[in-house]
Amino acid sequence: ASRYHSPIPLRCFLPPSVTSRGVAVRGEGPHGTPWGKTYCNSAAIAVFDSDNATVKTARVDSAWDAIRFAERKHTADNQTVQGVWVTRNRDDCIESDWIVNTRVVDVLCESFVGVSASNKRFSKPENKLVLNGAIISVLEYDYRGSPQSGPPIKLRSGKSIGLVVENSVFVLNSTSIVGGRKHFDRRRASLIGCENNLLIWPHDQELAAFVDLPECFSIITGKAEGTQRWEEIRTNWINCHYEVPRSVEDPASDPASC
Repeated sequence: ASRYHSPIPLRCFLPPSVTSRGVAVRGEGPHGTPWGKTYCNSAAIAVFDSDNATVKTARVDSAWDAIRFAERKHTADNQTVQGVWVTRNRDDCIESDWIVNTRVVDVLCESFVGVSASNKRFSKPENKLVLNGAIISVLEYDYRGSPQSGPPIKLRSGKSIGLVVENSVFVLNSTSIVGGRKHFDRRRASLIGCENNLLIWPHDQELAAFVDLPECFSIITGKAEGTQRWEEIRTNWINCHYEVPRSVEDPASDPASC
């Protein structure tokens, strides 16, 4: 309370076709405290009312929302997130709750929630949320009194937006997910395209009953096998993305091993 803080370090207002490239944000978000006592409505990178906005090769650590697209004039569309690495994130890795056409490409998200396109006021089933090469590891935090994670994809309903998921990986680090089965039901109802995806359940206990996936997902279960596969996928992404900024604690890329 005695230190200056910025709830949104980088804000872009009304810039047509803006591209944010190479931004690094090191946050101080809490990790061991209850949600209700520490929640902060904030984002590391926020873009407001921008058509064709792109966030590329960003590095965000320990934020609430990492990347947020928002609008007040209902005129923005076609948003893209590409080549972004997010770690220790307490809320949404990518928030696009105005349900505009959004592409999430080649990202590594280690976050409470992966991608959110959830708005209780309206739906836009004609629009698309496209994930291609999205690696999303949902993290467990104290949420409203119990340890659980958010979902890899958060939707308000099963027909709020058209969903495409391709060449992507979801890792469920908690055996309890906020909302449970309903989030999987909404994803299944929203899918208009799906192929070549992987879900990792890195636990020795049986796959939870709330996990309901279409045939376009293969599944790896078990703590040893699941953890090993996740580490291989994570390390390969880092090796292949030398252009993403690093903090001093981050491992360096090894492009030769990509």
